[in-house]
Amino acid sequence: MGLLFWVFIFCFTLFCLLRSSDFFIDSAEKIGAAIGIPSFVIGATIVALGTSLPELASSIAAVMQKSTEIVVANVVGSNITNIFLVAGGVSLLFAKVKFSFKASIADYLVFAVSAALAAYFSYDGIVKSWEAGILLLILLSYLISILFQVGNEEAEEDTKLELKYFLILLLGGLGVFVSATYNIESIIAIAKILNIEEGYIALGAVALGTSLPELFVSIGAARKNKLGIALGNIIGSNIFNVVAVIGISGIISPLQVPDYIINMAIPLFLLATVIFLIILFAKQTNRIIGLLCIGLYAYYIYQIFSNTVV
Repeated sequence: MGLLFWVFIFCFTLFCLLRSSDFFIDSAEKIGAAIGIPSFVIGATIVALGTSLPELASSIAAVMQKSTEIVVANVVGSNITNIFLVAGGVSLLFAKVKFSFKASIADYLVFAVSAALAAYFSYDGIVKSWEAGILLLILLSYLISILFQVGNEEAEEDTKLELKYFLILLLGGLGVFVSATYNIESIIAIAKILNIEEGYIALGAVALGTSLPELFVSIGAARKNKLGIALGNIIGSNIFNVVAVIGISGIISPLQVPDYIINMAIPLFLLATVIFLIILFAKQTNRIIGLLCIGLYAYYIYQIFSNTVV
């Protein structure tokens, strides 16, 4: 089978993965609300973890097919895209915007520490299982800290528990599993045909595809003068990408990290983290920051192409 066939399979399965994730998350939210879980807890757990579901599903599928180098490439690429493209695009489109949102010291701390640990664990070329375990402990601690913020909030009472939610949850989960499996298979096939490393596709195409929901949500929120929601979405997505995706995948199997990720992608990943922390502490952004981020994203894409195209 030729290149065009596998490119079609890649695009189709990526679309199915995103849509299946949406169905899975929506049904999980409704079930949680129906059984009396407070909306804050649903948002902080089901929805927050759900934003990383496409990355998690594709990463576990990669581990199962012994292509573990895709995992770190997927996470690093997605987080770079979330900041440089999504936050940068919002900053560029909406000029100088001040914002405020509920974020605790734990949010900032976990955001920075998880990025630093991911980079540190990767620099020897492999994320070991015990290192992934540390990231999972951070995930657990972070979720517990979120739950302590719930207070006495009551659950929604207007959602009825219906059988269809469980059916949608089951079908959504099945869709995630099947589409992620074939998406990774298409990546491996394309890489073999083009004679390039699989991780390059994960750094570019997969990262962009799995970051599109964050892009649309963030632009929509910013248009409604809710930039805090847009940027808060990026914080949660980037945190869970690292601690959940690398953590869970790395527990299953140690993750290989090729030199091109260490030398090219991880420095940009750390730079993106620092820039975003500056935006958060300043509580405002502007077109200069937007141009800087978009320029860095263009440089990132150029680096991928310059290393894959001979």
